[in-house]
Amino acid sequence: MDENKEMDELFEEETPIESEAEENTEPETEEVPEVEEEPVVEEAEEIPEVVEDNAAMQRRIYMKDLEDKLRTKLGRKVKISDTGKKKTVELSFEDDDDLGELLKTLVGQDIFD
Repeated sequence: MDENKEMDELFEEETPIESEAEENTEPETEEVPEVEEEPVVEEAEEIPEVVEDNAAMQRRIYMKDLEDKLRTKLGRKVKISDTGKKKTVELSFEDDDDLGELLKTLVGQDIFD
């Protein structure tokens, strides 16, 4: 039983940490400056514009690539336009014979039969 009394007495004694905590009852606080946050909504509104610009740029690049491929395949000037409602593919030819060769290439030999 003496051991229990000794243990109780040890716990009842005031420790230096407890006495310091009791003496300093006011908690220390630091002033934190307020930070103005920018609204996230404004940033989100800008994203669709960037996506649209990127999509339009990718489409222009794709159309130019198609023009280059057709120019190489057909051996003539090619222009693809897809602005507004009117979409066109322009193929150049030099004379009637050249037009005939172009049409044969596009739809086959039986175009004139």
